[in-house]
Amino acid sequence: MGVGRIRRPPHPTRLSCLYEYPGFGTRPGVPTEKTIVPDARALIRSLEQADFGPIYVWGESLGSGVAAAVCADQSLPVHGLTLVVPWDTLPNVAQSYYPYYPVRFFMTDLYDSVANLQQFHHPICLIRGDEDDTIFPPLSINLFAHLPNPKKEIVKVGYGHGDWPMDANLSWWDEAIDFMAPKNSAGL
Repeated sequence: MGVGRIRRPPHPTRLSCLYEYPGFGTRPGVPTEKTIVPDARALIRSLEQADFGPIYVWGESLGSGVAAAVCADQSLPVHGLTLVVPWDTLPNVAQSYYPYYPVRFFMTDLYDSVANLQQFHHPICLIRGDEDDTIFPPLSINLFAHLPNPKKEIVKVGYGHGDWPMDANLSWWDEAIDFMAPKNSAGL
């Protein structure tokens, strides 16, 4: 889930769906947590109703907060989750940039991935760079520490927030996908 480019060619036996938030691109609406999350959940429900499944969610950066919020709804048929360069809570991200100001008290969007994923008991793969200067590593580390099992962390040494090695043949793609959606899973 998230706005941006498709970074890996779709798997030949899997449907890939790229979600664009309300208020981005040509989509009408205001891009807030109160509009994006219900809209993303509706997308998951529509995929289920169209009999596309099993459903695995992948979120990058802001999309990781959306993906985690989507997965808080236990009625959705999400079988696994990958979070790329995620954070624990959006107020913690803001506070890491402005440590001497009480910015967390002025925020309306929280994207609390720690709370949102407490009851998600499907595979969660967290991928982060050890040199991320946008979402500082302690925020991703804290999220990983609070995730329920099963969980896996992939740390890309020498990489930051937006300089990921994107070659589709790199092993980290398969490592993440195989953990989130093992090849012996039904429907894969």
